[in-house]
Amino acid sequence: MMARQSRAISKSGYYHIMLRGTGKRRLFEDDLDRRAFLRFASTATERYGVTVIAWCLMDNHVHLILLDQTHGLSGAMASLCTSYAKYVNERTGSVGHVFENRFKSKPIEDDSYLLVAVRYVHCNPAKAGICDAANYQWSSYHEYVSPNGCNKPLADTSYLLKMLGSTASFERLHVLDIDPSYEFEMRQRMNDEAAYNAARELLGAEELRSLAKRSREERRAPIRQLHEAGLSVRQIQRVTGVGKWSVEQALA
Repeated sequence: MMARQSRAISKSGYYHIMLRGTGKRRLFEDDLDRRAFLRFASTATERYGVTVIAWCLMDNHVHLILLDQTHGLSGAMASLCTSYAKYVNERTGSVGHVFENRFKSKPIEDDSYLLVAVRYVHCNPAKAGICDAANYQWSSYHEYVSPNGCNKPLADTSYLLKMLGSTASFERLHVLDIDPSYEFEMRQRMNDEAAYNAARELLGAEELRSLAKRSREERRAPIRQLHEAGLSVRQIQRVTGVGKWSVEQALA
C-alpha cells in the first residue's frame, strides 16, 4: 500500500481548505444543514485556536481560508467533520461517512496570494454559474461588507480589511480579475469510467439516460452539477449524449 503523502505545511499559517462530500454526495439539503455546519465550524475552530478568514458553502463541498498559528488545524477539521457527520446521520437516519476521508489543504505563503485565495473562495458560486459573490448568501463575503446584518459572523475580517484599507477596496477585489489562473487542485482528472460512475451516482441512471431529451433549461442544473463534480465538457457529452455546444452553453 502506498504511504499517504505528508500535508504541506504553511510557514505563514494560512491554508486554503476544501471539504468534499464522499462520493460527490450533497453536503447540504437545506438552510438548516448550512446553519448547523457553521455552528460546528465555529465551535471546532474556537476550540483548537484556528481563525477563519473566509468561507463558502457549496452544495457538495466547502471552501475555507484558515489561519493556524497553534498547529490545531487537523484537530479542528476532525472535530468539525465528525460533528457534522453525526448531525447528518441522525437527521437522515443513515450511517457512514459524510466527507471524503481526508480534507484537502493548500498552503498560502504571502499576502498577495491570500487575497487571491479569498477572492477565489467568495467567487466560487459565480464560477459554478450560480450568482456573483455579492448575491450569494452562504459565504463570508457579507461578513466583510455588511457585518451588522450578520447574527454571528464566523470569519475574522480584521486582518484583510486592515490590509485593504476599506470595505470598498474589499468589494473591488471581487470584481477585478486579479489572478484568473488561481485554482484549488481538488482531485486528479477522472478517467471516463470514473466519470460515468460519478455521474450515475450523482444524478441516477434514469435521469442520466433522459438528460439529452430534456429542454435546455431543464438540462442546465444537472450539467452544472456534473461539471462541479469534476467531469470535463467532453466527459459530460459522452455520459449524457448532450452535444458539446449545449454543454458549454449550460456552463456559460
